[in-house]
Amino acid sequence: MTGKRNIAVMASGAGTTFNNLARLSNKGIVNFGITTLLTNKPQARCVDVAINHEIQTIIVTPENVWSLIPENTDLLVLAGFLKLLTVPIEWTGRVLNIHPSLLPKYGGKGFYGIKVHEAVMEAGEAESGCTVHLVDNSYDTGRILKQEKISIKRFDTPHTLQQRIQSVERELYPKVIDWYLLGLYEEQDKIDISGWSGL
Repeated sequence: MTGKRNIAVMASGAGTTFNNLARLSNKGIVNFGITTLLTNKPQARCVDVAINHEIQTIIVTPENVWSLIPENTDLLVLAGFLKLLTVPIEWTGRVLNIHPSLLPKYGGKGFYGIKVHEAVMEAGEAESGCTVHLVDNSYDTGRILKQEKISIKRFDTPHTLQQRIQSVERELYPKVIDWYLLGLYEEQDKIDISGWSGL
């Protein structure tokens, strides 16, 4: 698969992940463009991010989203969308999500945001991280594409752990989106996006 691909982003929060993907796309660092923001919350800050990047916004529900995704969309990327989706057959294998833990640990309904990191710390885990996975019809159970681990430091709190994992997410998610669109399922490391850490 060659040439620039199109993704739609689905978000309902602050749009931090969405903003990171849009900035990398605008800089030409990744091999995809973002055509649309799909959100179920018209007042969410992710809508302001879309306006800043001149990306169209479409208001959706989990039920009607599939009929409103632009036809030229190659991949739907979730970026802080917490509602459960029922993925139709034609979108199987074309919806990605990133979760702030090492799935299958600390995934499922109710595990999102700071709640994940609080649970990790309470359990006394030695490491945590994030997971990019395909979306199926349950919370956080789709095929795992890539994980990145970090060690939990002695003086970490749920908030410092969250910040460190978000830094890893900013690098991992666009990388996996890129190689997935290119069909490099077993050749992830051939996508070189070094040099843009911390954007």
